Amino acid sequence: MRKIIDLIYKKYKVENIDFRKAPIRIVATYVLFGCFWILFSDRILSMVVVNRDLYMNIQTFKGWFFVFFTAIILYRLILNDFLKINELNTDLLNKKMESKKNLILIEEKNIELERAMNVTNDFFMLITKILKNNHVDDEMLLREVFKIAFSLVKESNFGSAYIVENGKIRYIESIGFHMESLKSLEVSVDKFEFAFNHIKIRNNPEYNIKRRLSDDEYEEYSNKNIKIKQSIYVGISNDDNLYGGFSLDIGADEGVEFSDESIHNLEAFQQLVNGFYKIKKVNDQKNLVQRDIVHSFISALELHDEYTKGHSEAVASYSLKIGELLNLDDSQLNDLYWAATVHDIGKIIIPSSTLNKPDRLTKEEYELVKKHTQIGYDILSKADTLREVSKYVLLHHERWDGTGYPMGLKGDEIPLISQIICVADSWHAMTSDRTYKRKITKEEGIEELKNNRGTQFSPKIVDVFLEII
Repeated sequence: MRKIIDLIYKKYKVENIDFRKAPIRIVATYVLFGCFWILFSDRILSMVVVNRDLYMNIQTFKGWFFVFFTAIILYRLILNDFLKINELNTDLLNKKMESKKNLILIEEKNIELERAMNVTNDFFMLITKILKNNHVDDEMLLREVFKIAFSLVKESNFGSAYIVENGKIRYIESIGFHMESLKSLEVSVDKFEFAFNHIKIRNNPEYNIKRRLSDDEYEEYSNKNIKIKQSIYVGISNDDNLYGGFSLDIGADEGVEFSDESIHNLEAFQQLVNGFYKIKKVNDQKNLVQRDIVHSFISALELHDEYTKGHSEAVASYSLKIGELLNLDDSQLNDLYWAATVHDIGKIIIPSSTLNKPDRLTKEEYELVKKHTQIGYDILSKADTLREVSKYVLLHHERWDGTGYPMGLKGDEIPLISQIICVADSWHAMTSDRTYKRKITKEEGIEELKNNRGTQFSPKIVDVFLEII
């Protein structure tokens, strides 16, 4: 505010106005005029008026003339300063209003900046999942992309996302629309609005909506949804294959339209999404090949070890349930799934006669079987995509009290994923028939877990697993 006042003073040359001296100036003018009047009025009057009678009459009214003339002078002096002060005050008020408008503009820009940062952060997290080779299915990806785009375009107050299945559109998410009415629609891709490498903008798109629906479908749709003033259609594609997309819409009652900035941002966003979607498809194919290779190994192991049949899938299923209750993130759950699935892969090197022996193993045979964790680690650590889970396979037979193998780790020295697999593996082993022993009942298995809680098993993992079973 001090700066604003200084600017006003400079603009109107207020530096020449000293408001503390203004009253002194007015009083001094009055005193000087009064003194001049007292000293010179009689002399001037006698020089001008010769007639004595007229002179005496004028003398009678001389005081009134003094009052009248001084009043005029004082009025002009005070009015001049008042007008300057009023002008300054008006300009100061205008500057304050301008400052308020600037503050509002700054707040709006801050809100836009915060929204842009949130959008960037959400998109960064999504592409990080893809680049880290975590499993993100098409539907989840399109939902997340739609939500990010809706946040990116401030004018939109309605929107919907869809996925393409068997040449038809299936709606998976909406904002502002009646979702059930959208789900009931059957629209083929060739009647749908989208573009592979750019966005489409439609004003008053109701005609296009009606054109691609039957009369009954449009009637149900229009009864449950508001009319749209303007729409932007965005397709998510890989070359000429449409996988899905979304539309952002402005209601008919709104007084805004999509700005050039929003359109430009959305075009750039579409190019980014399509680029990362291609990466996702490459990762999906890579994961599919990895899954096929792993399951081929598991199938070979099942032929090699009769007990292993179905065991890996069961341990993986139990492990994931435990991990979900522990609120592990997607990356940890992915590692947990693969580690649990391949935890016994090292047994493929152990002789089949030893693994399928109907009698209890000798000490030498048991020591040989124990090597399957190290063998599994040696196999998996040489594969780029499975190197991270190899350490969990190595340590899934460690015990909470430190008497396990191969390293004798104790307590939380054992990785959490290995702790989980240990409980899931032991549970399925106890409750399944094996060549050298019969399975135990569920109740007996629960008692076994409780008895070994804090010795063989992690207390926390046992407590969580007991909630599942």
